[in-house]
Amino acid sequence: MGQSTGGLIAQYLPALHPDSVGHIVVAAAEVSDWGKDVDGRMAAALAAGDTGGAGTVGAEFLLPSKRTRWVHRLIGPLLGRLFWAGYDCPPEDFLTEAQAQEAFDSRAALPRIQAPVLLLCGDRDRFFPKDVIAETADLIPDCTLIWYEGQGHMKAASNKRVPHDVLAFVNRS
Repeated sequence: MGQSTGGLIAQYLPALHPDSVGHIVVAAAEVSDWGKDVDGRMAAALAAGDTGGAGTVGAEFLLPSKRTRWVHRLIGPLLGRLFWAGYDCPPEDFLTEAQAQEAFDSRAALPRIQAPVLLLCGDRDRFFPKDVIAETADLIPDCTLIWYEGQGHMKAASNKRVPHDVLAFVNRS
């Protein structure tokens, strides 16, 4: 799913309990409407036990063009089996996470974060639009923003520079 519940908590924990963290890596203050829609439909499919349907929505996440809908339907069931067959999670947990993400907006908490924050993102991320990323960085007092040019959500998250960028951030004096 887009922004995990852990990602949501990672913004409130240092804001409400500043002594609990040293450095943090976070996502944006709010998920886009597109991201909420995709995650909501995926959660509903998983809650209904429809791994093929969840895989089809997942394919939409990986290939977000409307022109590739036929590919979504073709590879969706395979993706569903690969990612969720045998996944042992109560169905209602998927819906709870999607509902939390739907309501999530951390803008009020971000200025309270005292720990240094690293914000990594792709400039073509459909889950976290550029304006929301920039606003998030502006709201956090000590925020380092790194853009991965030409990359969306998944490519930025799996960029080979991420480990280096995180270590450099944590090790900075």
